[in-house]
Amino acid sequence: MGGQQPLSLSISTPSLSNGGGATTLTFCEKMKPALHNYLLAHTATFSAAIGVLAALGLLFFTLHDEGALTTRWPMIGWIILAAIPIGAIGYIVGVVFIWMMLGGIAARIQGWPFKKEEEVVILAGKNKGTVARIYEVWECRGQVRLELGEDARKAVTDVYCAVAVTRSKTQNQPCVATGDRARG
Repeated sequence: MGGQQPLSLSISTPSLSNGGGATTLTFCEKMKPALHNYLLAHTATFSAAIGVLAALGLLFFTLHDEGALTTRWPMIGWIILAAIPIGAIGYIVGVVFIWMMLGGIAARIQGWPFKKEEEVVILAGKNKGTVARIYEVWECRGQVRLELGEDARKAVTDVYCAVAVTRSKTQNQPCVATGDRARG
């Protein structure tokens, strides 16, 4: 899993007040989201696919005794005809019910609940890979609004689902620059 790697740089600077010394600056790399973060960003798609596959599996299971796994063309036609509405029903079941179960889990893995002023990485959509700051959290809807510019704010295209973003840095290692002086 990607994390921050602190990088330290010591610079010796002559100083008139203390006779010289070194300033240590610490920089942190931004986290590169792991593969599972990107996969979780598409949980609704996976939920729909699971629903469709489950419905089609149920169709073939129930038609197995009727010869569903046959090479007779009339039977294949009827199976295809039955698969279309069954697939649509499975899609709806997947998006509504399976998403309700998996969406909350996926959001927690991504870092939900988020807070205002946190930095997140966008994992899906046209701004994929962008690091943005949260300026509004809609907890009841499971969405956040991100600082993506005034045009995005006015057009309300800055709203992202909780699974479509993940924290850009860990809370254990805040990414800050320090100017600690080492006396030498």
